[in-house]
Amino acid sequence: RTGQALQAQRMFKKLSPEGQLYGIQRSVLNLQEEVQKNFPDATIEIDPELVREFQNQTDQTGRDQVMEKIYQNVADQVPSPGPTFETFSATCCSSLSAS
Repeated sequence: RTGQALQAQRMFKKLSPEGQLYGIQRSVLNLQEEVQKNFPDATIEIDPELVREFQNQTDQTGRDQVMEKIYQNVADQVPSPGPTFETFSATCCSSLSAS
């Protein structure tokens, strides 16, 4: 499982910045669907300011740093009990490899 997550993460980083952002957005939508099974009123969104910050990055290192902020922001919105930052980050990468 760890090997799959690492492979997915490497594939993810080869995507264009737009592809990376799309993958993150899709993962957040999937997460919201799962969370709403137990918390119907829950809304999970990517902060538009973080999206702009991501889009303004000129290299992968900068995008990685903003992705970490996005993952943390999303994880903070999940009602407890829910995934931690690490769980969401791993889920994001594994769902991209399945796409």
